[in-house]
Amino acid sequence: MQIPSYILDAFTLMFSAEPAVLALQIGATALSAVVIYTVLFTTRDVLIRSRSVVFQVVSILGVAVLPVVGFFLYFLVRPSQTLAERSMQKDLTEVLVRLREMEHRLPTMHQKNQVIQKFVQKSLKKTVAKQEQEATAML
Repeated sequence: MQIPSYILDAFTLMFSAEPAVLALQIGATALSAVVIYTVLFTTRDVLIRSRSVVFQVVSILGVAVLPVVGFFLYFLVRPSQTLAERSMQKDLTEVLVRLREMEHRLPTMHQKNQVIQKFVQKSLKKTVAKQEQEATAML
């Protein structure tokens, strides 16, 4: 399959035939691709990790203005956890606190086992009753 000549003509117009200039053009194109990637990566990452609009704007502009240095600086100052991770950690802490409160209300293991057994028995009775109702409804 041959590449149409109008596509090749477009590339020859963009890039120089002189090797030194061509090398500079390829280097500039590669550097541009790296800058665009780092800005997009930083944008996605800062939106996931922070709710502060000021921090988001400063991070993105820092990486856009100083591509390599700004990217490494962003990695130094970015929050260590995403918003979802922080939310999950908060929820898990709440659950653990509630479990500890329940432990204080039920001081002995025997009382804990009784509460668990009653809960399981009630759940089983409800399940059996529901299954019996479904069975009689089918008949």
